Amino acid sequence: MRKWQACSNDFYNNDLHAMADDFIESDSSTHNIRVFNNRGINAGQCGLSAQPIFGGPAYFIRNIVYNVPAGSFFKFNIYPAGVFVYHNTLIGQWGSPPYSNVHCRNNLFIGSGSPDRSLFSNTSYTSYTTFDYNGWGPNPGDRPQFIWKQAREGRDYELKDTIGGSWKTLKEFSNATGFEKHGILVDLTSLRKVSMPDNSKPETVYFAKQFDFRLAPGSPAIDAGCILPNVNDGYSGKAPDMGALEIGAKDVVYGPR
Repeated sequence: MRKWQACSNDFYNNDLHAMADDFIESDSSTHNIRVFNNRGINAGQCGLSAQPIFGGPAYFIRNIVYNVPAGSFFKFNIYPAGVFVYHNTLIGQWGSPPYSNVHCRNNLFIGSGSPDRSLFSNTSYTSYTTFDYNGWGPNPGDRPQFIWKQAREGRDYELKDTIGGSWKTLKEFSNATGFEKHGILVDLTSLRKVSMPDNSKPETVYFAKQFDFRLAPGSPAIDAGCILPNVNDGYSGKAPDMGALEIGAKDVVYGPR
């Protein structure tokens, strides 16, 4: 009897607006899953879901997420493993139950401006999850913005004896974890035309035509990424740009085409 699996699926170039739950759910997939070049504006729950991924690889590449006031721009629930997060532009927060073997490069993680929320609060079952070459835009206020816990090396999948903590600044987070040695600070001024969601009115509906998610001239995210073969070949400048949209690249067509 053949056992069917959710594998070798692509979700791409979709324009998603005002979703009750998540924009895209790659849930219960196994391997060779690609979620790329999608734009999602307004989600009632979360942005992009991997609930779970059974081993991977699963790729989230060059997606844009804006306004997920009740949840997180990623929903990595039910212990997904083997996820690669490259070149996304995400405005919101990322809070997640434990995951495994996740690797993030060249993304823009920008907070929604809420002083009551942390930008990043995550746990890894594996000591070899990695973060580097990402741009981070912390929320204002006194709340710690980076909350992290992971298994110790050689004790993967054992969270009884972990390392981690909570930190207000990117520098403190980097010094304590070894992550983001090439990470930078960004904010919405790093993008051409993107305003902060109104946290006092989470029911507000925004429209893609209001925004321009391309990098602004002089943005610190320009040429600040790392080379990822077969992902950002053909970049312009000294190095790839961070975020979903490379300066000088052909415009992405979202939705009908």
